[in-house]
Amino acid sequence: MITDKASYDKAKAELKDKQWRKDNLQGSDSFTWHMEQHIALISAALLAYRRAHNIFEVGDLVVTTKKSHLTNIDEVGAVSDINSVGFLFINGSRSGYDPENFKHATDAEIKANRRLDQ
Repeated sequence: MITDKASYDKAKAELKDKQWRKDNLQGSDSFTWHMEQHIALISAALLAYRRAHNIFEVGDLVVTTKKSHLTNIDEVGAVSDINSVGFLFINGSRSGYDPENFKHATDAEIKANRRLDQ
């Protein structure tokens, strides 16, 4: 279970190690399946922590929190920290956006492929 930044960093390192092992070590189908299951569990726990703490990483799917006509799901292409001010770069945009204007897309929003107003 991921409860703080230290355990998050440890889980992220474990994920990287398991991905490397799966990709680079020869093993049986059982080994590959086992690694894939571990990778899926760790990835889900990392995403749950990021969603709970509004932390964004490259590849995360986000929606705007502002009420607008924009309801599409966007992918974080880059995250920047300039003078302790964070910026998200969405879908290859050259403009940085304030992370406070975004939230992680929920599973339901990902399935619907759009923001679901609540």
